[in-house]
Amino acid sequence: MFEKLPESAGNTIGFKLTGALTEEDYTNVFVPQIERLMAEHGHVRMLVLVEKYSGWRLRDALADFRRGIEHSGQIDRIAVVSEKRALAWITPLIAHFTKGEIRHFKRTDMAEAWKWVREG
Repeated sequence: MFEKLPESAGNTIGFKLTGALTEEDYTNVFVPQIERLMAEHGHVRMLVLVEKYSGWRLRDALADFRRGIEHSGQIDRIAVVSEKRALAWITPLIAHFTKGEIRHFKRTDMAEAWKWVREG
């Protein structure tokens, strides 16, 4: 499930991911908000807080990946906030598939993550 974070403002949006993501979550919550920001501001910055995230089905993951590539030129920065070790090492790999910057932060560094994603 995607939940919009209250610190979101301007062209910067934050989401908290919990549970298992589905195609419906992505299509009905995430994509419309990102596309609205892109229409309003041209480029978007994003913070993704991953808590109690249990993954997604392969079919949904592939669809998410395809859509992400379509919009990657309009996403300037992505801050991934999580205590999951796997995300710490996957984040640099994801950077090869997006034109924007992407960086991993620990949950205790949330304020630094917001600052980084807004700067630049």
